[in-house]
Amino acid sequence: MHDVAQQVAEGLPPAEAAAVLDGELDRLDLGPGWFDQRQRDRAQEMLTKFLGWHARGDRELVAAEEDFDVTVGRARLRGQVDRLERDDAGRLVVVDLKTGRTAPRTVAEHGQLAAYQVAVAEGGFARHGAVPGGASLLQVGGTQKAAKEHVQAPLPDDVPPRETWAGELVAEVGEGMGAATFAARTDTDCDRCSFKRSCPVQESGRQVTR
Repeated sequence: MHDVAQQVAEGLPPAEAAAVLDGELDRLDLGPGWFDQRQRDRAQEMLTKFLGWHARGDRELVAAEEDFDVTVGRARLRGQVDRLERDDAGRLVVVDLKTGRTAPRTVAEHGQLAAYQVAVAEGGFARHGAVPGGASLLQVGGTQKAAKEHVQAPLPDDVPPRETWAGELVAEVGEGMGAATFAARTDTDCDRCSFKRSCPVQESGRQVTR
């Protein structure tokens, strides 16, 4: 799905995208016949949602699958964004394509999107600009009939990037990952975490000593 979305961003006519996606799926082992068809149907549904969103035309597409690498304090932010777009104010907006079924509960202080905005502000996409205009998760999985864009507001432009809540979050994570110990904390995703049974702040993960 991500590969075909990139091809569309790079000029593949939307009318040809379904056939290209089928060709990509032909190369995968999707299991027995009924399961294969179910996966194909789901992939095509996601593609239809993505194409509908892609055609909206309210921002300029700058790049797809763009690499970035910046250092903020002890934290090194390195990776690749699905889409880099420019809004009508000339600011850069990072869009992350999500094919999972579960939508985010909130994106106001979403760490991944915060890191993307800090990467923009710190020159991670310098040849395109360095003013963040927000970031978003584009949900194409799930049962909704259309793609849903969950938008994080732009960082304030009257505060140095590293002094914004997002910059402080990245710095805090960098310091924490570089420390000798890790503090276990709860958050809104604890109830669906795969590691509850080994987490000391969860009842099922607490050690019993004698």
